[in-house]
Amino acid sequence: MKFSVQKRRITIDHPVMQMGYAARDHMSEGIHDDCYATLVWIENREPLLIACFDLLGGTESFAAGIRKAISTAVGIDGNRVLVCYSHTHGFVHTIGEDDLALGVGITVSLSAPQNHDVDFPDLTADLAYARTLFTLAGEMAAACRDSLISGRIVHRRTSSRFGISRRKTLPDGTTVMAPNDDDSLMDDTVDILSLEDTSGELHALLWNYACHPTTCASENYLITADYPGGVRRALEAAYPGVIPVFLQGCGADVRPRATCDGAHFRSFTPEEMTEASKTLAADITAALAGPGRVLDVSLACLFDPIRLYAEDRDRAWWQALADNEEEHDYRRQSARVALRRMDAGQLRSYLPYPMRCFRLDAKTCFFAIPNEVVSDYGKRIRALFPGLTVIIVSYAEYVTTYIPTRDVLENGGYEAESFLDAGITGPFVPEIEDIIVGHAADMILRSVQSD
Repeated sequence: MKFSVQKRRITIDHPVMQMGYAARDHMSEGIHDDCYATLVWIENREPLLIACFDLLGGTESFAAGIRKAISTAVGIDGNRVLVCYSHTHGFVHTIGEDDLALGVGITVSLSAPQNHDVDFPDLTADLAYARTLFTLAGEMAAACRDSLISGRIVHRRTSSRFGISRRKTLPDGTTVMAPNDDDSLMDDTVDILSLEDTSGELHALLWNYACHPTTCASENYLITADYPGGVRRALEAAYPGVIPVFLQGCGADVRPRATCDGAHFRSFTPEEMTEASKTLAADITAALAGPGRVLDVSLACLFDPIRLYAEDRDRAWWQALADNEEEHDYRRQSARVALRRMDAGQLRSYLPYPMRCFRLDAKTCFFAIPNEVVSDYGKRIRALFPGLTVIIVSYAEYVTTYIPTRDVLENGGYEAESFLDAGITGPFVPEIEDIIVGHAADMILRSVQSD
């Protein structure tokens, strides 16, 4: 087995519109810590590449652009590339070459203050930035190809209480975004993959955890990678020369526990975020001091493009939402965009949902799914395979909306109502949970059993 890892700075040095919070009303005011792209190349006869970005997310077109750039640069099948995001709320979201058309659903430009009266802002600067990342991805892939070394992968699994559920049901039955200290409602699993050379020297750490990077909330106007960046810096200090790589899990309904302030969450300063991140880094370093399992690497890649269907809300429903002055501005704006997409024939009854499964060995695989996936998915999928190590990577491919379970849809709350920007006709049907889990089970079995 051979591997190589590259890391490059992707911070924008001028003020940008940080994304993830509709409450932000002006551009960033500086940089607290840099955001990075990391590329991991693992090879055993055929390669597997993992491209990770400290971004809120990207579109389908952006992910396609990254795969194309890598494929062109090093001549590999783009389906052997996993594109994923840390989902930091301290930086930007990215677009691709196909996203300038009417109805793309991008409602905030990184180059202008948020304006809920402008449904389709100028995205010229957004596309220019995306193109720099395409070029960078190709360069990083070539650098990885040219610096492969022989080694091994060691897996360890631990747990962390760094996160806490942010879904709380009140006595009147409504579900709100508030701390809910019930460990059964979050996923505490931490998976760690060590990339070591033949002498046992550690070169890179891939770590997977499910929690929203919202330690620094809407009050923060300094660019930051949030807690994934804080953990990275702590691990780099503990293991000089090592490149940590964060793979976000199904943490759509989980926030950092440290930010709990009674019945609410509060926004940390970047300095507080850095300090809080050390607790998660300590959980990882403690696990690294214990035994691990060396993988018998045998790579396989599966790709399954499925559809998640939505209920049908007619034009009158969308228009009523757009006209309702009691609604939040961002929801009214999303409804206006949806109406224009409907009129252009671009509002679909389903969400394209590309799923990827990358086998590392006969007992270990990555299962990667798009969008903001709530924590029960990760727990339910892993529970189906007690004899395997299934590492769930969410926020893969593209990030547009939340993926709720049947329970979330029935109980409501933010995660159930976030379909407005997804380009679909209404909320998801409850059956999407069974569709996702069923396809996941099939893909994982096929991947570990394939020759």
